[in-house]
Amino acid sequence: MMFCDPRRLKRFPVYVFLLPLLLLSGLSLQGQTPQSSDTFIAPASISVHAAEVMQFSVARNGAPRTDGWWYSGGVGNVGDAGWIDGAGLYRAPLRISGPTQVEIGYFLGPVVARTIITITNPRPVPGWINVTSFTQLQTHIQIRGGGFVPNSVISVQGKPMPTTYVGGDWLEGTAILDAPVSGPVAVTVTNPDPGSSSATLTIPGVFPDSAQVSPSRVTGGWVTLNLTGKGYTPATTVQMDGRPMQVTLKSATALTAYGYLPPWKSGSTVVTVLPQAGSTASATMTLPIDAAPVSYDVAARFTRQAAFGPRPGLVEHIQQVGLQGFLDEQAKLPGVTYPSSLLPRYPYLQAVAGGGSLLRLRVAMALQSFIVNQAISQEYQSYAPWERKLETDSLGSFRQLMTDIVSDARMAGFLNLAGNNFMPSAGIHPNQNFSREFMQLFTLGVAKLNEDGTVQRDGNGVEVPTYDQNTINDFSRALTGWDYGPVVDPQYTAFGIDHSQPMAAHDNLHDHGAKTLFGTVTLPAGQDITTDRTTALDAIFNHPNLPPFLATRLITQLVTSNPSPAYVKRISAVFKDNGKGVRGDMTAVVEAILMDPEARAGDAATVDVGANDGVLQDPVMFEAFVMNVLQQTQWDGQVTYLPGRMGEDFWHPNSVFGFFPPSFQVPGTTINSPQFSLLNNLTQLHRSQYLYGMIAGTTSGFMDMYQANSWLYTAFTNVPDLVEGLNHQLFSGKMPAATRTAILNYCAGIPDQKQAFTAAIFLAMNSDSINVMH
Repeated sequence: MMFCDPRRLKRFPVYVFLLPLLLLSGLSLQGQTPQSSDTFIAPASISVHAAEVMQFSVARNGAPRTDGWWYSGGVGNVGDAGWIDGAGLYRAPLRISGPTQVEIGYFLGPVVARTIITITNPRPVPGWINVTSFTQLQTHIQIRGGGFVPNSVISVQGKPMPTTYVGGDWLEGTAILDAPVSGPVAVTVTNPDPGSSSATLTIPGVFPDSAQVSPSRVTGGWVTLNLTGKGYTPATTVQMDGRPMQVTLKSATALTAYGYLPPWKSGSTVVTVLPQAGSTASATMTLPIDAAPVSYDVAARFTRQAAFGPRPGLVEHIQQVGLQGFLDEQAKLPGVTYPSSLLPRYPYLQAVAGGGSLLRLRVAMALQSFIVNQAISQEYQSYAPWERKLETDSLGSFRQLMTDIVSDARMAGFLNLAGNNFMPSAGIHPNQNFSREFMQLFTLGVAKLNEDGTVQRDGNGVEVPTYDQNTINDFSRALTGWDYGPVVDPQYTAFGIDHSQPMAAHDNLHDHGAKTLFGTVTLPAGQDITTDRTTALDAIFNHPNLPPFLATRLITQLVTSNPSPAYVKRISAVFKDNGKGVRGDMTAVVEAILMDPEARAGDAATVDVGANDGVLQDPVMFEAFVMNVLQQTQWDGQVTYLPGRMGEDFWHPNSVFGFFPPSFQVPGTTINSPQFSLLNNLTQLHRSQYLYGMIAGTTSGFMDMYQANSWLYTAFTNVPDLVEGLNHQLFSGKMPAATRTAILNYCAGIPDQKQAFTAAIFLAMNSDSINVMH
């Protein structure tokens, strides 16, 4: 209790000196001191917040009195009851730490006026907050000030937040916004009853907002967006169609977002800016997608026919340039450069898995299936020159290819053309191996063909032969006198033969007698060795069997093992005339094959091309296909031996008949599929095992480092998105529902994402629908 000025105490009776003791004992003065019914304190019976100041006054008979003195004291408890000065100015305690009721009294002579006031919780006074703006939906905050009590509550936008009481001048809590706010955010501190009261601070909400995005239109694939706006922080997240993008913060008003827009998506994409991962978007923009000239599904399917499989960047490139544009580009690209330090099959695989000149290599591979040469132990020296010729001629002139075949030293050695001399005095007849295989396997076939590739038969149903033994004999005679050329380039020399040099003519060892081919073409006697060979090749080049023969062989390797006769006939016509009067234009023939309606029928989303369509991947194509899909470019030389483990040691066939016959039927069916001759239960099991090893990096020669940059592992964030990617990359959008469900169900039980991705890719690529390229 506090009294007025002690100098005035001499005016009061002695009992006044006992008042402090009475108050300290907790006893009320009521009943101890006369109280006048005409003396009143104002205000009376009120509530006062802790730490507040209240002015009291006293009046007697309606007249203010100031000649007495004031006191204050707790009622029923001993504790801090506040303090009142001589002028009646009452200062409540800083907090409720004692009595909640206080008696305020005024001594006026022997008379006392009194009233009872209630002390309630202080009013909160927040003065400082640790954030100058809200930039995220969830923010830890500190509030310093005064008047806080243990049950004080922080509210944001009227919603109570988790609050921690640190002290009377310190609160902490978590500010959680339901949605981004651009404008003032009310942060309120509320003290509970008794005397509940609140005080509010206003903090601006500055959330990411985008005023501009560049580019304003996008195309499918990897997309970089430049966003300008406000409120960007290190926590700002950007999504494209709900998928997170990689964000580079430049400033509070600029950022770059990088992500993958599935190129099979059309229409528009929605870009959202989020204050932080998992929060509500604070800005949304819809960007139109520029439609590519070719759909992703069509472009991916085209890579199986015109290249070695749907390498992601290649597919997107074809989308933009179109199918014909891609063919035009490819026709201008050269073949592979084969360094002398490597086996040629190694740079060959590098080219088919990661190079740019793909059509030329794919057609050369198709030609190799029936124009069979054979590498020897010195593979670089003997085979690289032949491979370069084949790649060059694959999109050149078939007539030139014919000359290159008969001029090649490796082919000449393989089929006994070298040293095939006219030596009648020794009783030696020309070797017929080369001439027989050249006509039977490389150019004409043994039976006459109609323009649509069907076999001509006589009245008894017997196949009409293309040529007879006389033609074989005379063609062999026309090719006599050729032998290996001189050694010019040692790096291509093996066993004393320079394989980079064409066969050399020895006219004195040539048969200059008259010759007849096919019963109608005459090579007059006395022609020189070069003229005889040229005339003989021209006769074969102009033979009516060559167009349907070649058309059938190429179609069955590039598009379908079972082409319709109409398809073959259309391609035969292009071989005979490319539209400019030129016969044997390989570029025109290949383009006609690939752009034919029968080849493109499967591009339509609703077309089922049927069980007879497509080409089974032979082991070399299988390996190249997988490497393209995975973007697998990190491997060692062991990968070159993988096809051999599956029955196709490429460039090393056992005979001139190659690795598989051109007219092998799937057992138990009438479906033609040459590559099926290499497929059985055991080789299929090996193929499946090797496939998993190529994906996981456990098959000899392969590594899994490719996964760090591979489209399959970087463009997708979860298994369902990956499976949708595989659907378009491998199945042209036609993945069977059962396949999709099986993959998703299996991978759902794999907690590690990388392992789940590997399993999903394997299951998709091990499908029968992928082994047969439709």
